[in-house]
Amino acid sequence: MNDSAIEVIKTFRSIPIVKKIAKTKEENLFQLYKLLTDDELTSIVKAVEAVERHPTVKKTVETHFFNFGSPDYPDYPYYCMKIAKQIIKAERILKGVIPSELKKVILDWVNDNTGSCCIDDYDVERLMTIDGIRGNQPETLYRGMLFKKFQMEGRGRHDVVNNIIQPLLAGKTSFRISNDNPSSWSKERDIAFKFASRRSATSQYTATMQWLKSAEKHIDGPLGIVFTSQFKPEDVVVDLSMAGITGNHGNENEVIINSGSYIINVSEIHTENGQISIKDFARWWQTYHENK
Repeated sequence: MNDSAIEVIKTFRSIPIVKKIAKTKEENLFQLYKLLTDDELTSIVKAVEAVERHPTVKKTVETHFFNFGSPDYPDYPYYCMKIAKQIIKAERILKGVIPSELKKVILDWVNDNTGSCCIDDYDVERLMTIDGIRGNQPETLYRGMLFKKFQMEGRGRHDVVNNIIQPLLAGKTSFRISNDNPSSWSKERDIAFKFASRRSATSQYTATMQWLKSAEKHIDGPLGIVFTSQFKPEDVVVDLSMAGITGNHGNENEVIINSGSYIINVSEIHTENGQISIKDFARWWQTYHENK
C-alpha cells in the first residue's frame, strides 16, 4: 500500500507556499515565481527535497511526469515549483486513480478490432506503478486464439507453427511462449472460447454476417484454441474490472498481461467440425494439410 507516500504528500500540500502554487495555473507559474520572496523560494526548495527522499513518491513522480532536479539547475527554485505541481498530481495516482490519458490508451486497446493497437512500454511502466488496479493473489486466466489459414502455413508476424503447433504435434499440453507485447486474457472460459471461435467484427454488417454463418461451422477459422495460465500480480498491467473500465463490447472480464515468457496450458482445441482432443491433433493436422 501507498499510505505513507500519500501522507507525505498530504503534509506537503499543507505548506503555505505549496498551497499558493496549487492554486496557480501552470502557465502562470513563472509570474508567481517572480513575485515570491527569498524565504518562500527557500521553503519550496526544502519541501520538494524532503518529498524526494520518499522512494515511492519519487518513483511515481519521475515515472509519470519528469525527474526531480538538481540545485545546479538554472532557476532551481522555479523548477521545484513545477515539480510541486506534479507531486500534487501524483497523490491521485498513488490512490489508484488512472490518469485520463492512460484510460484512453486502455480503451483504445480494448475497443480495437484490428489487432493493430498496442500499449507501449512507457504506458505499461506508468500503469504498473498504480495500486488498486490488479489483484494481490495469483489468478487463473483464459485466452482464446482463432488462427487464420496463412498462420497455419507458418506465415505472419507470429511464428504460430513453431511456438504452438509443434508442441501440440508432440503431444504437449503445457509449454512456454514469449510475448514481446502485452496480451489480453479473461477471467472467464466462455469469453476465451468466443475469441477462439469467432472473428472480431469491424462493423455491424460484418457482425450480422458472422452470426448468420455461425450455424454452418463450429468456428470461423481452421483452428481455435483456448489456453489457460496462472499469473502473479506482478504480471498484470491492469485488471479492467478493478479499474472500472468497460469497452464497447461490454464486460469481458479482461485482464491485460505484461510482455514476457509464460507457461501456458492447452484447455480446448476446436476445428470447423467440432472440438478435438490433443490425441487427435496430429491426425487432424495431417488431414488438414492434405485437403487444403
